[in-house]
Amino acid sequence: MKYLIALFVIGLILLFVILLRSQIEMRHFITRQIDICDPCLPIEFQDKKIAFLSDLHGKWYGPNNQELIEEVIKQNPDLVCIGGDMMVVKKWKQKDFSTLQSLLEQLSPLFPICYADGNHEKRMASFPKQYPGWYEEFQEILSQNHVTYLVNETRYLVIQEEKVIISKACPQEDPTCYAHNLSITGVSLPMSYYQKAYFVKKLRISAQDLEKYFPKQEKAGFHILLAHNPLYAAQYVQKTQSNLILSGHFHGGCIRFPWIGALVSPQLQLFPPYAYGQYQLGSSKLVVSAGLGTHSIHIRVNNLPELLILQLKKEQDPLPGVKKSFARL
Repeated sequence: MKYLIALFVIGLILLFVILLRSQIEMRHFITRQIDICDPCLPIEFQDKKIAFLSDLHGKWYGPNNQELIEEVIKQNPDLVCIGGDMMVVKKWKQKDFSTLQSLLEQLSPLFPICYADGNHEKRMASFPKQYPGWYEEFQEILSQNHVTYLVNETRYLVIQEEKVIISKACPQEDPTCYAHNLSITGVSLPMSYYQKAYFVKKLRISAQDLEKYFPKQEKAGFHILLAHNPLYAAQYVQKTQSNLILSGHFHGGCIRFPWIGALVSPQLQLFPPYAYGQYQLGSSKLVVSAGLGTHSIHIRVNNLPELLILQLKKEQDPLPGVKKSFARL
């Protein structure tokens, strides 16, 4: 009996330490810088920088989010990419776009911004009766701040006077135009691909949905794919042949163990693949952000929130510390 009591007390102490560390970690974010090296990169984009923000979930870093805003401005990216889930869309949650609106109002006058859906944005669009007017207000905020909203479509990134400009089409009719510019695609998958593991184990996107939701890409040029859910990374590569895939969604796996990695995904899948970090999938590079916030279960252990800064380089060297993965999903 004494041993059971001792184990119980030790368990409570460990739980307290874990929760305390989690609270400390969630108060601060880090800036992680990554070189994206690829021989396919047009020389015009050498050393251009992309700031990638994902899974903020309404989190404030200081008054009016000044800590996050000031860090983005300090990094001075040429493009800001938002990977989805910037708010919380749940039945128990009041509508609140204030964090997103504040963020965009401060960043959009300074940087071009591309935005792709996460499952929370998709939930608003898919269930308008449960969330009346939410999606329309969200779209209006993006429109007011001149944000390029990519819903299963592609835009082109071109250089004009050393600045990155987002264009609906390649600016010249010459076919070689694609080889000198970047394309960026945002994918918005149906909610069925975000189901919890204990409801349905859907690990592959159907052939019909691959054709329906993934825009055709030109063969030439450098392609960036904003795909919120990294679970289907192998299929993204097979379908799109993107050079760079940016994802989030898993919040780094909530709790991370040394040498083991992520504990659990939002689908309640234990030790999920592609939960955080950099991966080489054939000729494609997958970068998964730990995200900036949490929702529902507010736990982060050994898993700091992060702002990603990606610097593009026309080189053949692989990503440093990259994880080679050939998992079949």
